[in-house]
Amino acid sequence: MAGQGQVTQSTYNVQDCSSAVDQVLSTTKGRLLSVKPRENRCIVTVIVPHGEQRPEKVVVRVDYSNADNSQENGQ
Repeated sequence: MAGQGQVTQSTYNVQDCSSAVDQVLSTTKGRLLSVKPRENRCIVTVIVPHGEQRPEKVVVRVDYSNADNSQENGQ
């Protein structure tokens, strides 16, 4: 069904899921539904309002570089 939601992949210049959430929320102007941290990636789900129309669920996969983090962790 159309309008049920969309999945997008974005590469923001972020270091962690908190930064990824901030970027997605500022870009979509939506409300946070969930965030799932994964290895080198966060899956951020937001609800984006569309005026009088039904809100849209948007899932954004955000990849990030943790090269600095792996060095800090002694890897």
